Formats: sequence, structure tokens, C-alpha cells
Amino acid sequence: MSGKIIPSSPPVVSRELTSTPKMGESRFPWKKVMVVGLCCLVGVAAVLAPIFLYPAYVALRRSPSNQYQETVHELCPAQRFSEESLSVVKFPSEPALVLKEKTRIENKCKELILRNAHEKPSTLPNQQAWESFIAKQTSIHHALIAKIATSQEIDSAHNLWGGSGKIVALPELPGIIFKMSPSQISADQEKYAKDRFLQNIKAQQICEEEGLDKLRVPCVALIELEVNHKKVWLIAEEKLPIIGNRYEDFRTHLKLMNSDPQLHPIIDEMLRQLVIFIHRFSLSDLKPNNMPFLGTGVKFALVDLSIQLPPEISIYSLTDPTVLSNYVEARNLDHIQKLVKEIDPARWKDFNFTAAEQRFRKHLKCLEKQEQTLLKRGLLLSSRTPIKEPILDTLSSFEREIAKDFIKKINTKLKQGKFSNEYRAVYIPSCEIKYSDTTKREQAFSALSNRIIPLLIENEVIFDCKGSLDYELTVYC
Repeated sequence: MSGKIIPSSPPVVSRELTSTPKMGESRFPWKKVMVVGLCCLVGVAAVLAPIFLYPAYVALRRSPSNQYQETVHELCPAQRFSEESLSVVKFPSEPALVLKEKTRIENKCKELILRNAHEKPSTLPNQQAWESFIAKQTSIHHALIAKIATSQEIDSAHNLWGGSGKIVALPELPGIIFKMSPSQISADQEKYAKDRFLQNIKAQQICEEEGLDKLRVPCVALIELEVNHKKVWLIAEEKLPIIGNRYEDFRTHLKLMNSDPQLHPIIDEMLRQLVIFIHRFSLSDLKPNNMPFLGTGVKFALVDLSIQLPPEISIYSLTDPTVLSNYVEARNLDHIQKLVKEIDPARWKDFNFTAAEQRFRKHLKCLEKQEQTLLKRGLLLSSRTPIKEPILDTLSSFEREIAKDFIKKINTKLKQGKFSNEYRAVYIPSCEIKYSDTTKREQAFSALSNRIIPLLIENEVIFDCKGSLDYELTVYC
């Protein structure tokens, strides 16, 4: 948006002064004093006006890329009152007060979700407009984008992990995320960029054909540059406002929508559209950071379409933690099973849903018990209380060595404040588990999973394995 700020004309101040007072009038020069005072006020206003008007001026000068973002009024509950988000609020230690505070925040979320669900959808940018916009930005910022494409160091760059590729965001180009192949070989870059470009175009077409208005696929543009007589390729993708890309953000929002009958039709329709899309596009790798809630709270943002596998694997795979069933709740599992049978009866006719869902339903029961225990404790973000060593007499000397080192690592992270959310989740990568040498690694993992962790669970220390013990442990203490 561009515009001119036209300065207003200065006020005209009368200079008519009376040199000698008339009979009965005061000799004190009141008019002169008033004129001087008025001039002072004008001077002060002239100094202060730029200070107060500067934010408005900045707003008028904002980058045109903002027109491609959802309106601020449609931002998600967590973003609309981020200072009150569950990862920031220091809840009182009394369990009843914790529950009351959670309820207050959830009610604000619910109001916004219901309002957004019934508001007229905002106008979304079309692909052609986005490509035209990126072409203009590439012309203006050619040198900067060339640095991104050739992996040169940029002080202001925010580098994000993108699995098989690189993702870079720059404050100089808000509203845009650049994605590219990690390879410097031109052919690899071209294939990476074109594959992802075509995937997004196909996804947009499916959403349009099926009327999937609860899904949002970002617009993308394919950029080809010549740098030092060599062609480089990358993708410029629309940056969508989302609720958050953590599992906790996704689960908190989903749990809220499942807990209130008023919100059931909204989440059910969102999942219906998502399951249709999974069947048509074969979308896989369904982690919360790949399909976060859009800022409105009533749409899914599909921000990574790179992996495509059959629906059976994408929804129910027992060997892959990045499947849809791993992140939904019990009533959602029932709904999804009904949906897949309706969408493609032949594909799912002989599928064993009971066996496929068993692991996910067991996981949900563990989460429910965990949340009850944590609520009972009324834990605070500011708490530094270390976990206590249980009686280790039943363990062997090797197991005690592993256990003491493991507990020490947890308490060190607690002391340093290296935990997240009000549940005080501490993450312990497998590489931090102590073992004397490589031959004892299996013994250390076995001791943790079979002896040490069950002993700590008896002392209300709750564990969650992300994927497998070989990857990472989440400890709620």
C-alpha cells in the first residue's frame, strides 16, 4: 500500500495587539500573553505530532506482501492474546485455580472460533497475483534472493529446518518463505523447486474442485536466477499466519474443539475435508507442524506437501509417528473411520480398524491420565523443584549408574529453565543417555525402558517417547 501524507496547513494566528489600553481596561497585556501561549502550544504540537503519527505512517508504508496474509482480525486465539497463551501464563499452584484459569482462556478461544466459523471467508490471493508479486520482489531484491539461492551468509536470515530441503525467512521480505534444495547442483535445485511448485498447484486445484474451504494451501512461485553464469532455482512460498507448529499447540487447540459440543461441527467438517484431500492427493507426513491450525482457528494450513503415500499409511501406519491418527482424539478416530468408509468403500472394505487404532487409543488413555496427574500437581512454569531419586535398591549397579546420570540430566535442565509449557516438559535426546561404550548402548536403553522408567513412573514422573526410545524422551516432571 502506498500513499502520500499531506502536511496540514499551519494555523493562522492573529497578531493584532493594542498598544494602549482604553478606559476601564486592564493594563496587563492579556492578549499578548494568549498569543504567546498559543504559539507555544503550536510549537509543542509540531514536535509531538511526528512521534504520535509515526506508527500510522509506518502502517501506510508497510510492505505490499501484507496483502497476501490473512487479516489481523482472523488471527488464532493463541496469537490474539499471546501474552495469555498457555506457554506463558504462570498458573496458580492450587489445582482448582489452575482449572479456572484454563477455563477462562479456553472460553476466549471458543468465542473467536465460533465467530470466525460464521464470518464470511476472506478473499484469498490467486496464484497469478502471487507470481506477479514475487516477480516484482525478485526484481527489487535480486541480490538478496541470489544470496539465499547460493547459500551465502545473511545476518538477518532466519534458517528453518526443512527436512530434505532448506527454508529461509528474511525480515526484509515479510510474508515470504524461501524453500530450496540443499544441493548446489543446478539440476537438483531445478527438480526440487519444480516438484514442489507442481505439488502446490495440484493441491490448490483439488481444494477448488472439491470445495475444501477449511484447508489452506499457500501460493508458491518458481524463481529462476542466473548467478555467476550459473542457473539457480528456488521456491517463494506464501507465509501463512498459524497458531503454532508444536505438538502442544495443535493438541491444545484440538482438545478445546473436541471438548465443546458447539465446536464439534466445525472440527468434524475440517477433518472431513482433510480426509478427502488425503485420498485425492495422497498427502502424508501429517505432523502438526505440517498441518497447523490457520490463524482463524477454523482451517488447516497445509504447509508441506512433499511426501505422498497411500491413505492407509498416511492415516493409520503403525510404524510411522507422522500419521493423522497419532495427533487426534478418540471422537476424531471414530469420525475418521466413518469418513474413510464413505469416501472410498472399496479401499477400506477389508481394513482392520480395531488393530490399526489400538495403539492410538492406548496412547490417548495415557495422555488423559497424565493430564489429570499434572493438573493435580498444579505445576508452574517458574517451578524449579527437582525430581527425586526413587529407591534404587532393586536396580543393579549398572542400572543405578544409568538412572542417577539420567535424573541428574533432567534436574540440570529444570534448574536452567530448559523446559517448555506449564507441564514442565524436559526433552532428553537419546544421544544424552549415558553409556560407557558402544557395546553397552543396548544395555543402557534396555535398562531405561524396562527398569528405570517404570520405577520413575511409580513416583509420578511421566514419560512420552516421540517415535521411539532411540530418538527422544519427553519427561513431564
